[in-house]
Amino acid sequence: MGNAETRPTGHVGRPFVSRFLLPLVKGGTLHVGRPLGQRAILAMVSTWRAGTRRSFTSLEDMAEEDALTELNRLRQSRVRAVLYDAITPPLDEPTLRLGVGVHNLLALGHPGLGAGLTATLAGRALERRQEQIVEATLPIADLGPPPTAEEALRRHSLLARLNEITRTEHVVEYWAGRRRYIGRTPPASLLALPRLRRVAAVSQRRAWFREIGVPACGRPLWIALHRAAPLVEAMDPTRLDPPLAWERILPVLRFPSLCRIVAGNLLELGLETASAAMIAALPRLRSSAAATPGAVGFAIKFLAHTFWLHHLYRPAEEVAATSELAALVVAAAEVEPALVWPPDVPASAPLFTGFQARLDRLAVEVRARAPEKLQAAVLVCRFAASAPAALTP
Repeated sequence: MGNAETRPTGHVGRPFVSRFLLPLVKGGTLHVGRPLGQRAILAMVSTWRAGTRRSFTSLEDMAEEDALTELNRLRQSRVRAVLYDAITPPLDEPTLRLGVGVHNLLALGHPGLGAGLTATLAGRALERRQEQIVEATLPIADLGPPPTAEEALRRHSLLARLNEITRTEHVVEYWAGRRRYIGRTPPASLLALPRLRRVAAVSQRRAWFREIGVPACGRPLWIALHRAAPLVEAMDPTRLDPPLAWERILPVLRFPSLCRIVAGNLLELGLETASAAMIAALPRLRSSAAATPGAVGFAIKFLAHTFWLHHLYRPAEEVAATSELAALVVAAAEVEPALVWPPDVPASAPLFTGFQARLDRLAVEVRARAPEKLQAAVLVCRFAASAPAALTP
């Protein structure tokens, strides 16, 4: 995905579709300017309301209309890859709220945000400005979990490439000194006559959310975006920040069509590596205030389901006995078989026999080579099996 380009802080960012939303989905340069608020969202909702007859007064208006058409096409393609009969995701208020949430989150790192502050007050004053942006944006972006599978896909179609955003930093050295440009291209005048003026320019592209991160005050907003679009997190379980949280991804896994997509993606990423991050999040789920045996049981059954898929479609690939997934499956089968065994696989079926034989072999190896992991997994599985409701997804 392209760079997030910072614009002067006085830039209102009126062409929001073409300069921010479309490149957020398609790739390209994201233009980040002054933080946007509820008034801007209401104005855009009124402008882009379905069925509204719009009049073009400038080339910019025509570019926005073309950008909207392309944005709709790209989002429709992503949604219908999962739900073939899904309607085209509209540019509605939830979409604009999420888009503004991402825009304002990026604006927290705008190099001009602290412009005009004295050196002695710059640190705290900048933090206060960032806090004010977060306070105003959090109610906008915190939509909560998607209520339907289609709504989950609509949100994902907008934010699926969120973690691909990069920022390019340029350092220019010349005869009179050194200058740094964050998120914007150095002026041509500074790069002119490179030999005569001894100009040397170095550019570095950094992943925004993986390498640069967000300010501490921006974390509630960062988390709110993932809560509103949980497929972003579920499809990238190995991400480091924010750490994967089952509380955020469980609502979307309860939709069968999306659950299948996430499970298949784990196989593509590499089951042992991807599942390790999800299993590491189980103790956090168990210790959370909202933890229930049912939620933990559902998570374990989902991971066991991915183990079944691996057994069925990649039988030649062994799961290491020292992996977290092997320990969890063995522990779950020992504590409560219903956490592992699908109810529609009878004990007389050849599939049952083959899987049981594999599980027996794996159990011997796990007990010998990873007893600590097995014991930790047993504790989680016992909690999940502590209530009958835990066994019903």
